[in-house]
Order: sequence, then C-alpha cells, then structure tokens
Amino acid sequence: MLDVEVPPLLMPEEILYVAKSKQTIMGFVWLVRHPPQNFPMVGHWFYALEVWPLWRRMGIGEALVQRVITKAEEEKAPELLCLVFDDNRAALNLYDKLGFQRAVLPALEEKLEAEMRAWGRRRVLMRKALA
Repeated sequence: MLDVEVPPLLMPEEILYVAKSKQTIMGFVWLVRHPPQNFPMVGHWFYALEVWPLWRRMGIGEALVQRVITKAEEEKAPELLCLVFDDNRAALNLYDKLGFQRAVLPALEEKLEAEMRAWGRRRVLMRKALA
C-alpha cells in the first residue's frame, strides 16, 4: 500500500490521504483543520474514511487513520476528532482500537439531534487526546 498525500484541493486547511496500490485506489481519508470561526467544529478533524469493499479487513482503514493521527501530532494538535454513526460498528471498533473515546461537544448536540430526527440515525463524536 502506498500512502499518498494529495495537495489541498479547495483550502489549505485540508489534506486528502489516499491508499493506493499501483494505479488502484483502495481508500481515502480527509484531514481538515477547522479555524476558530468554524465553531463548534474547531481544530483537527477527519472525515470520509472510506475503504472500498474489496480492500476491507486488510488494515488499510487503520493505516489511513494512523496517518491522520501522525500528521495531527506533528502539527502539535491537542486532539483529533471525528463524527461517526453510532451503528457503524466497524468504524467504532477501529476508533476504539486507536485510542479514540466517545465525547460530547455541547454546542454540537442540537445539530446531531436534528440529524437524528431527519435521518433516523445518530452520529457520535469520537475524540483522541494527542501528546
């Protein structure tokens, strides 16, 4: 697996990491550094972790998230955050394994509750404290 860092596409606060083998994309994850004016979504967050079905259960998702963790640590971020659906057992198990814990961001709760009413699914906040 080759870990490719794609230069920012829209904003300098974004980095897309792509897992590839030769010319085959196996998965990706997005790291976004939200500025204070983006409250309550502030700090280092990752989004859209995706591994294509053919490549799942091979450690690719773990490697992608670990790459995001490493980058956040290099940038001296105090924490790394993500949102995940509470019924996504595979993702929750992965995040647990990597040291993430469920957390609550009070300013975000109203939005998450509104999503639950609209979508019938609830997202939860996962947080990893960084050294």
